[in-house]
Amino acid sequence: AFARLVQAFDDPHQRWFFSGQGRSGLVAQMGAMRFMHLGRAVHFVGEASAPSIRKGDALLIVSGSGETPVSTG
Repeated sequence: AFARLVQAFDDPHQRWFFSGQGRSGLVAQMGAMRFMHLGRAVHFVGEASAPSIRKGDALLIVSGSGETPVSTG
């Protein structure tokens, strides 16, 4: 599974959206920032400047517990 994730991040044209709650959200924000520094198209879900997620975009949700509810609205 990790190898597939690494391969997915290898596409420079893929739009990525990161999300997380609490401390996991901070980790997701830091990850998004690192990818932005690499020149990738990334956004953090919920930020005022984040565009709508479209078909074909990738969403990475960070959760320490794996049990935190996620808004799908």
